[in-house]
Amino acid sequence: MTKYFNVQRFNNATGKLDPLQMYSIGYVRCGRSGNMIVTFCNPSIPTRLPAYRQQIVVLPGLFYKVLPSVRRDIVASCIEITPAQLLDLGFIIVREGVYSNDARVAVNA
Repeated sequence: MTKYFNVQRFNNATGKLDPLQMYSIGYVRCGRSGNMIVTFCNPSIPTRLPAYRQQIVVLPGLFYKVLPSVRRDIVASCIEITPAQLLDLGFIIVREGVYSNDARVAVNA
């Protein structure tokens, strides 16, 4: 069963609730090194481009510091995180429509 949540945050400048963008990542703990292998598929990039999927290796200390709600006994899972948490982990977030078709790589603008 899939559950969907509508997450909003209060914007002090406007005095209104703004929707909070959330992204899905998948992670697995490497059995050999103990590092976390984290995968992010950016929905803003077409799936035909290689930059659509990013996979990085994150040290466990940083991973649990950025995502303190993740249980340490879980070996692999998928979670929803904010753009700020993505940046803290080391991912490159590309805005919608900002990519290069010629070089077939994402352009961070």
